[in-house]
Amino acid sequence: MRIFSLSLVYLISISLGFGQFNEKAMGYYRDANRFLDMNDPENALIWYDKALAVDSMFEDAYVNRGIAKKMLHDYRGAIEDYSKAIELDPDDGICYYNRANCKDELGDEAGALEDFTQALTLKPDYERAFYNRGLIYKRQYKYDAALEDLNRAIFLDSSDAEVYNMRGKVKHRLEDHEGAVLDFNKAISMDPHYASAHFGMGSVKGEKGDHHGAIEHYDRVLEIDSTHSSAYYNRAIHKEQIGDAEGAQHDFLKAEEHKN
Repeated sequence: MRIFSLSLVYLISISLGFGQFNEKAMGYYRDANRFLDMNDPENALIWYDKALAVDSMFEDAYVNRGIAKKMLHDYRGAIEDYSKAIELDPDDGICYYNRANCKDELGDEAGALEDFTQALTLKPDYERAFYNRGLIYKRQYKYDAALEDLNRAIFLDSSDAEVYNMRGKVKHRLEDHEGAVLDFNKAISMDPHYASAHFGMGSVKGEKGDHHGAIEHYDRVLEIDSTHSSAYYNRAIHKEQIGDAEGAQHDFLKAEEHKN
């Protein structure tokens, strides 16, 4: 998941209304944020725990402790913290988004969809929530719903090659080959080394009978990632179609060599 790559939002905020009584909790919170900013979630957890021991109503500490737990792949612990933050502030769309990503990591697609939808109710311009919800719809073969979310994500932010690539894959599934080619080309124009977009182009061109065009894009995939088993296999099929038996045999062997 772009995570975008982490698929979460990192908050370092200062809660309003903190009085002298909570200054100690705020100090612990700032220390924790410094560790989190240095990509050290283990030590960050120690200081978030201290902050919450002083002030159990410190919403931002729950949010950021949830982020630290997610970084450590403690998704259930992160969900507990996000849930507590939501209890303290039910209108925080970011918390629903972060909790949705953790639920998705645990395979709870229904729960994740519910939280992404609530995040979008609270933050209708949340591009990442549209994108991640679209990914779930794609996995569920709900391509029309996925396309709608990806269209919205691109409307809100047209600068992300990953979103164009994913929309190209969805359009390919919907047999909109022309639309898929446009999206894959857009992703490639934004990132010429985007192996997944080149692979998508190879697949579409191959289905349309353009064997040389497919081979060209699988060549690019393998220049970027020389261990891509599926690219070797697909290129082998198209080499067979153009009469390159030796090249096809070589690629079939390489596909087998790199098969997971």
